[in-house]
Amino acid sequence: MIVRIGMVSLLAFVVSGCTTTNYQSSINFLQMRLGQLESQLLEKDREIQELKTQMAQVVRSTQKTEQRKKVGEEQQKSGRAKSGKDSDVLRVAVSAEKVQEALKKAGFYDGDIDGKIGANTQKAIVELQKSNGLKADGIIGQKTWEIMEQYLE
Repeated sequence: MIVRIGMVSLLAFVVSGCTTTNYQSSINFLQMRLGQLESQLLEKDREIQELKTQMAQVVRSTQKTEQRKKVGEEQQKSGRAKSGKDSDVLRVAVSAEKVQEALKKAGFYDGDIDGKIGANTQKAIVELQKSNGLKADGIIGQKTWEIMEQYLE
């Protein structure tokens, strides 16, 4: 009977040991798998961030294209796009009349507001740019227009 109790105890010990070993193996496997999944998740997060950046670039590019198209349509309607001169100067959605009005109010233009970017208007644009520390290229981009627009308020 003592031998029998000893065998049962030994058997119970072996079985419990196997169960503990299997349990620990399962925990180790699950921890390893969790680490793999976390790595995959981080990689997907990086991919998502890269796609968001690319999407933002596409949106900005599309907005610029639409803005240029709008300027071209406005110039086409007013007949100013035929010469191409205004479209060479205007890089923002604004009419030549508004440009001349702003330049006149700023004190850089004294000609008629005729809606044409001629030599006097071009000279006034360059002078405004020089006096405001901008590149004096005679092209009305965003920075130049932001300064000019203040004179219309």
